[in-house]
Amino acid sequence: MEIASARSSTSVKGTLRIHSLPAFARYQLAPRMPAFLARYPDLHVEFLLSNETPNFIEQKIDISIQSGALVDSALIGRKLGTSRWVICAAPSYLAAHGTPVTPADLKDHNCLNFTPEIPFREWPVIDGETRNTTRITVSGNISSNHGEMLLDLARLGIGIVRLAEFHIGDDLRKGSLVPLLREYQNDEEEPIHALYLHRRLTHIRVRTFLDFLEESFGKEQAPWAAP
Repeated sequence: MEIASARSSTSVKGTLRIHSLPAFARYQLAPRMPAFLARYPDLHVEFLLSNETPNFIEQKIDISIQSGALVDSALIGRKLGTSRWVICAAPSYLAAHGTPVTPADLKDHNCLNFTPEIPFREWPVIDGETRNTTRITVSGNISSNHGEMLLDLARLGIGIVRLAEFHIGDDLRKGSLVPLLREYQNDEEEPIHALYLHRRLTHIRVRTFLDFLEESFGKEQAPWAAP
């Protein structure tokens, strides 16, 4: 068995080009790379990080990690799990400015948000009377096109933020960020997929990484979720 495993590992060579959402790459993929590269030391991995959907052919992408529903029928997806969005803030911000009790209270708070070209600016919340989902517009003195910047600012106590659970799961577990408006939050879960073109599956390096991701994330639907 060990000999067969060694042969399998040494046969995985070449360059694997992975596109990913930046936050998912940093908080979910990077911590898993030491184990993957120890198993396949002859493999070279290139990460292309962006929130935009890549052109698989022009950019020579092997695998793309994306959230949300599958929209391109030319792509095949392996589901890695699901993730919710969470409204939260640092304890220092709440101590200085108070804790919002209803979504309407957010108008009196500094909300850190994405810039207009990013499609996550409106915050979905549950209407307290109808229990239907509605989208609210928030405002604040800082916006960014990069979630990592918003996370850093939230950690510093500058404002309230809404980010994906796979991005802030560790902060929620540690208590450096506190979830807010839980009874009003839209708990709709977005699927996280590893996408690839069908013909790419013939490449052993692609199959190897897909199998590794499934093994690493396991059967739990949201391995990054905070309690």
